[in-house]
Amino acid sequence: DPASGWSTQISKMPTPRGSPATGVINGKLYVAGGNDGTNWRDLAHVYDPVADSWTPLAAMSPVVWGGAGDAINGILYVLGTTPTPACSSNSQCPQSSCGTNGYCVSLPSLVVYQP
Repeated sequence: DPASGWSTQISKMPTPRGSPATGVINGKLYVAGGNDGTNWRDLAHVYDPVADSWTPLAAMSPVVWGGAGDAINGILYVLGTTPTPACSSNSQCPQSSCGTNGYCVSLPSLVVYQP
């Protein structure tokens, strides 16, 4: 409550991490990637402020670190770099690769999530 200067503690994120990419879709906070202090993570979660609960999402592929995120028209875009490229050369990498877990990798550094 900004008027009174008091805040309310919310549920803690299941896996705390720094430098995640974030975006808000339909009033819910999406948190993707980040570093847990040791490793860059492929984790993604969505926070529902009405229910005060976190829900895990399918793991990101590839892992994106140092990423930035933004939600545009109901789609979370995560832009960053991959610490271990899936391909050894650009000629081996498809321009776009979509999985069944809701994520689509386009030009290896862009991960897209559409709920």
